[in-house]
Amino acid sequence: MLVLRNLVVAITAALCVLISASAAEPAVKSKPPETGGPAALLKAAKTAELHGIAVSEPTTVELRVRDVKDWAKLITTIRDGKGEAVARVREYTPEEVLKRAAEDEIIERLTQPTGRGMPESLKTGILKNDFVRRFNEILDDRDFYDEKTFKDVALDDGSVYLAKLGKTRTMHQTARLHWGVMKALFPDSIPDIPADFRTIRVQVRDEKEVVLVLSCTTPCFWNVDVKPGSKVTGVILCGCRAQEIDLFENPVKDAPIVYRAAYATDGTRLPSECLDGYETSEDPTRKFKVRERFEAGVKELTGKSEFVSMRREYAPKSGAYTIPPKKK
Repeated sequence: MLVLRNLVVAITAALCVLISASAAEPAVKSKPPETGGPAALLKAAKTAELHGIAVSEPTTVELRVRDVKDWAKLITTIRDGKGEAVARVREYTPEEVLKRAAEDEIIERLTQPTGRGMPESLKTGILKNDFVRRFNEILDDRDFYDEKTFKDVALDDGSVYLAKLGKTRTMHQTARLHWGVMKALFPDSIPDIPADFRTIRVQVRDEKEVVLVLSCTTPCFWNVDVKPGSKVTGVILCGCRAQEIDLFENPVKDAPIVYRAAYATDGTRLPSECLDGYETSEDPTRKFKVRERFEAGVKELTGKSEFVSMRREYAPKSGAYTIPPKKK
């Protein structure tokens, strides 16, 4: 039975890597926001090291103007395209964008290259920014997708999987689905979803037991790869917006995860007080209080006030965080 179980785990791991690389069914099957509870975490932390990571946002959080490959075709398709799906996108497109899209002069300008020595016109610049802003709002709008409206859209396998989850989709899964829908509708303009979209990767290489404190201000999917010989015995998942986690190859069964973010994984506001490990406020008094509350909350949940490592930065550098940090 043990050999069979190890074989299943190995096959599952290989599939997850293949899925992530091929943009097929995405590895976004996060655990529930809280498992085990504070009592289990407190017990697990007694023999574990405390390591923390706190950031403002992941490296890639949204579509940018420069990511769109063919602006003229995109705006023309939104303006003239037929079918319920494109009509749905028009409903969500800012009125000002639709007005400018009706001008042939604007479409012509969108075909012209821009860059050094070739400045963009004010009108096209505003149009692009307005569309991208709305696109990124669509990502988190749980009402945008419905099966009937998009039934004729040829979605990729990953998006089909996410669509089938229905109302059980988390915010991260919803955003990935909506990006996939827009990519299917406008394949020549909308790029593939970035591999690190709203994702922060962590590698645990410490052979000691580890409790992780993971904090992010914006929505974040934490991909935690626990290397052989390492053990994550507990997690505090905190920050502001929805936080999700995948503990990959962790030998500790049902490691307790305590959730202390301000918003649940479905995007609803939680009544309980959140813990924020990253603070951008320039008000030193407020910053002190937020940091003080965070440290007090971590101590209450783990019984420990000293981190073996604690990293705070606006956004992750390239690659994954390592636990313990690599020596410089």
